[in-house]
Amino acid sequence: MKILVVTHYFPAHRGGVEIVAGELISRWCHQGLEVTWMASNNDSCPNFHDNLQCISIESNNIIEKKLGFAYPIWNIVKVYRQLWRQIKQVDIIHIHEYIYLGNILAFYIAKQQKKPIILTQHIGFIPFSNPVFCFLLKLVNYTLGKFILTRVDRVIFCSKVIEEYWLKLKPKFKQKQIFIPNGVDTNIFYPVDTEARIKVREELALPLDKLTILFVGRFVEKKGLNLLEKLAKNYQQITWVFVGWGSLNPKNWGLSNVYGWENLEKSALTPVYQMADLLILPSSGEAFPLVIQEAMACGTPAFVSRESADQYPQLQNMIFSAEVNKPHSEEEWHNKTEEIIKNPQLLIDLREKVANFAQEYWCWQKTADNYLQVFEDCFVTSSNN
Repeated sequence: MKILVVTHYFPAHRGGVEIVAGELISRWCHQGLEVTWMASNNDSCPNFHDNLQCISIESNNIIEKKLGFAYPIWNIVKVYRQLWRQIKQVDIIHIHEYIYLGNILAFYIAKQQKKPIILTQHIGFIPFSNPVFCFLLKLVNYTLGKFILTRVDRVIFCSKVIEEYWLKLKPKFKQKQIFIPNGVDTNIFYPVDTEARIKVREELALPLDKLTILFVGRFVEKKGLNLLEKLAKNYQQITWVFVGWGSLNPKNWGLSNVYGWENLEKSALTPVYQMADLLILPSSGEAFPLVIQEAMACGTPAFVSRESADQYPQLQNMIFSAEVNKPHSEEEWHNKTEEIIKNPQLLIDLREKVANFAQEYWCWQKTADNYLQVFEDCFVTSSNN
């Protein structure tokens, strides 16, 4: 089976969507499938298997640079023929997110060629602080988004929260939607003992005797950076570690208790996850980002948005959460932080529990196999029609 995957970026961009795509594609290639991957030329192409062909598309990334919203603009005129030719050569088209220009074009051409289309929808609604952005996203989701989701052959959600959002729009899917959770690579992300965690802090020149809270992700508004700045200022007794990139760089806050690193590779992230006492992620519109799974696989508990925590009811007693973008949100995050400071033993007690949950529940190979079953079903159905 030949598959064409279309995403807005390659994994080197370090966003959750493209990282998920990379994990899946890597496993499909090792299982003998031929995969062509088209994405923006903003980042280097992955090269992890001979069965993978990557095609970089000329694009402009000004929207992310100016507004912090990851939306590369493809040169549609130049890419049209290229997409047509690539879609003609494959059996299945797999699109990650409907909203990007290249993805929309891939959808249109695949429909013209009557090729089966699988759409993985990673996001629903993002509550931007700018009401104009909120209105536009709601409008686009209800019109274009609903149009595309109801016309692809299969819709896959990796989040129950996102699935519920789209179901409220009452789309009439061609076939029942599918929930397939993302996995985590437990060969890379795994827990270590206290002695190893202390050694990592020594190597990173971090205080050894302070509570250490970690953030991993893009330094942008929807990740909650404005709230984190206030928390870091109010809790000078905590070591705040930020790993990521973006316009709202914590290094610019001028706080002595804030440490940061940029452009860390996946393998370099593991010891950072392992040494932290707590991962914090007050993001919105993202359901359950991969960094939560990676941190938990390393034995690090998480303090996240209520939206993220609700994704897995099984984690009710293993995860901290608070509301975001509500009138009382800031106070709630401060209160929960106070509770954590007063009971540091709770974080220690949770480490083994969260690591065991991650190891048992999340598996990339199982996720990749579930996708392949969907592909095969769609391919057979398409061939018979």
